[in-house]
Amino acid sequence: MNLPNKRDIKNILIIADRIHAMPRMTTLAEEFKKHGKKVEIYSFSNENEAKHTLSHVEKKENIFKKLLRKITFFRSIFGLISYLISYPDEYFYKWYLKKKIEIDNLILNFQPDIVISSSSPISAHLIAYRVCTKFNIKWCADFRDMWSLNHNHKGKFIGKYLDGLIEKKILTAANVITTTTPMWAETLSKYYGREVHSITNGFCENKYKLQPNRKIENRVIRYSGTIYEEMQKKTFDKFLKAISMLNDKTITFEIYGPTSSWIKDRIRANNLEDQALVIGPIDNKLIANIQMTSSLNVIFGCNHSGFIDGYYLKMFEYIGARRPILFVSDERYEEASAVLLRDFPNTYEASSVEEIAMKIKLSLHEDYLNPDSSILESYTFRKLANDYMRIIEN
Repeated sequence: MNLPNKRDIKNILIIADRIHAMPRMTTLAEEFKKHGKKVEIYSFSNENEAKHTLSHVEKKENIFKKLLRKITFFRSIFGLISYLISYPDEYFYKWYLKKKIEIDNLILNFQPDIVISSSSPISAHLIAYRVCTKFNIKWCADFRDMWSLNHNHKGKFIGKYLDGLIEKKILTAANVITTTTPMWAETLSKYYGREVHSITNGFCENKYKLQPNRKIENRVIRYSGTIYEEMQKKTFDKFLKAISMLNDKTITFEIYGPTSSWIKDRIRANNLEDQALVIGPIDNKLIANIQMTSSLNVIFGCNHSGFIDGYYLKMFEYIGARRPILFVSDERYEEASAVLLRDFPNTYEASSVEEIAMKIKLSLHEDYLNPDSSILESYTFRKLANDYMRIIEN
């Protein structure tokens, strides 16, 4: 690919599916506009579908699928077959192939100076690669999740190998590569043999602009987002055991997100049906207030080493909400998210059931987070957009 002629960036085209890319790319788009840029988001999903918990609402399962989900071997084989059938991802045919004319017309009409593609889905990068090479446009590839190195890759070793071949080939055409943590940037830099920039996720100041009450008397602990069975079941279960151990009926635990059957099963197993409430997914516009009116916001760490270098998206929302935060960790691993939270007062980490129970009691008596303003500022999307503009304009 010939490098595009260097010129001021005025028009930015973001290729990212709204359902997966919120709030990172949608909020950055609004911040880019404040820099005087014209911004278009090219998404497969429309704006009305973009809810906070997105596509993670549980689908109806028949008995056969439930059996497959419970047996690890069959689950892995089923996942691999599904992955290979829809290779390289489920958006390839319905977005990359079927909408070529649509994106080409958008390019001709909008005349972008740069295309920023953000995955997942991976098809966003494939679309960007095709149009940027065809029309000789500067390209920034943004990885909210890693590609072939993804800890949760459904294709297993076969899929990782196939993806690795495509990934390394097309990324040679990218002018800029970004990802969401310093550790991932280091990993990808070694993998690609070139510089990869870290632009973390953050929070939107407009959503979290109200000053929270110093102390909230409702004793409500909340989790907002998806809880992944394969990643977080162990830490989630320990948290439920800690709630049960406290035997304090004034404490309520609310989950705003998935309605998965395994979550309800674990709640029943710990006899917490009256205290642990699965509210379900809610509109993104409401989530900030939910987090800001919690006595405590909780994060469930990963029960394997695959995500230890990643940052949980909800962590930045919780920082913006400025309420006490509890990170429930697996004692075997030190996660990057837990390390980052140590810069903030009234944040806690615990791994054993007894320690979790103790930290819950302690946190429910604490005031709101009141960190140094410069630390809080560094995780606003306004600051992150400034960093992003410096990188893509060089």
